[in-house]
Amino acid sequence: MIPPMFVSILPKFQAPSVGWLCWVALGLLLAGQASAQTAPELTDRQLTFLESAGRGRFSGRWIEANSNELTALRLKADGYQAEIPKDHLVGGLIVSRRYTDATRTQSVAYESLESSAGLTGFYLTAMAYWFSVDLKPQALERIRDSLTGLENIATVSGRHGHLAAFAASASDPLYKATYAGIGGEDPDRPGFGRLAQPGSAGQVWIGGASRETYSAVILGLATVHKRIREPRIRQRASNLIDQIIVRLEQDDWRITDGKQQLEFVTPLLRAAILRAGASANPGRYTKKYEAAAKIALEYPTPTAPLYGDPRASLLNLANLVTLTSLETNETRSLGFQNRLTQVWRKNGNELNPWIAMAYVNAFDRPPNDMLATATLQGVLQLYPPAPRWQRAAAPIASNHPVVVANGRTWSRNARLLHQLGSGAFAWENSPRDLTPGIDAPITHSGVDYLTLFWMARDSGIVQNEDSPRTDSSPSRSRPESMRPKPFSAPGATNKAGIRPPAR
Repeated sequence: MIPPMFVSILPKFQAPSVGWLCWVALGLLLAGQASAQTAPELTDRQLTFLESAGRGRFSGRWIEANSNELTALRLKADGYQAEIPKDHLVGGLIVSRRYTDATRTQSVAYESLESSAGLTGFYLTAMAYWFSVDLKPQALERIRDSLTGLENIATVSGRHGHLAAFAASASDPLYKATYAGIGGEDPDRPGFGRLAQPGSAGQVWIGGASRETYSAVILGLATVHKRIREPRIRQRASNLIDQIIVRLEQDDWRITDGKQQLEFVTPLLRAAILRAGASANPGRYTKKYEAAAKIALEYPTPTAPLYGDPRASLLNLANLVTLTSLETNETRSLGFQNRLTQVWRKNGNELNPWIAMAYVNAFDRPPNDMLATATLQGVLQLYPPAPRWQRAAAPIASNHPVVVANGRTWSRNARLLHQLGSGAFAWENSPRDLTPGIDAPITHSGVDYLTLFWMARDSGIVQNEDSPRTDSSPSRSRPESMRPKPFSAPGATNKAGIRPPAR
């Protein structure tokens, strides 16, 4: 609603250009006012708790999110869910978008296309959990759209079942600006980057899809197949899983685009893919999955390095989420669950909500873990409302404790989300990274926020804003250390309904 003081002023502007500028300025002002009202900051006690946790210590106990904070989290989700179809979906696939400036009046290129398929997998996950919680038909429509996008990238290269990183019409001017140089310019093919290839139906597809891309896509398809009961949607997810497996089997479990890319599928990723296959088509894939799971459980748990690039390790958690969500065998279920617990023990004080959610998601009843609750409720509050701009990291103080490792300088303590540079998927970055990053007129989709918000709503860690916990509610017990022991929830069961052994 426009305040009366502005209503009385606006009619005085007769020139179209002046009136348009007035409306833009007014919109920005009102948006700023709304943002300040609906996105309350953390309280001093909450912020102190998180800052102390990032240093490996506790300061008091976590104060559960109240009704205002829960409402702000939900409004933030609503904002991104409105933003994505308008600005961040191209043919059902997630993209970031570059503009000429912060007014977003002119878009000039798509960004983060090498991550598009993986982000679309996380988007499917978010939409499936949204439907599980809210039963909104819009979620089903968005799932259908993104399944169409994945079906396209699974065929556009001519190698059915191989996932391109992205594909769209070669004539799309915003896409041309990107694919002309993606992967570096190709001197033998003017107008094409090294990763860009002509595909079917007048499209150009982007190669270089990684293991992490497959992990995220399989998570999305498996989540849709498990949580969405609409037969046609489930069948489409099942068909895509089958296409991916058939292609990988034909390629001897290597990810190759037939051009220049070649990556071996890890035992854990292979188990996750075949677990999705066994759920969608038990008769065809169950025995293959059982053999793959046995091998995967013989390998050590991948954990993120404290002072190094954690991206592969963090995105690899999608495999464990798929496995713990779908597994029905008691021994295997506890084995994969224990691996997630090991990750949480080592990396819990990184304050990464993706790690916390992967851990919590392994249980039907959330573990009684104060740090996991604080990470999900608190760090999601620090995530900005839409639009999410590309931002540089905040500078550190001259006396900030640092560590020199692997040829670089790192923060000794985990920094909070608002202090870090932004990107297309916030949870793949190290909270100790001191790379300054850049401010740029690029907006990111917010899929990283939506995935964890709806998973946390489903688990009960982020409650419905109409029925929050209060300070008088029984609080989650304080862990004995910053590396909580596994199975800390009294009577907790895993996703297969299996009660772990007592400690």
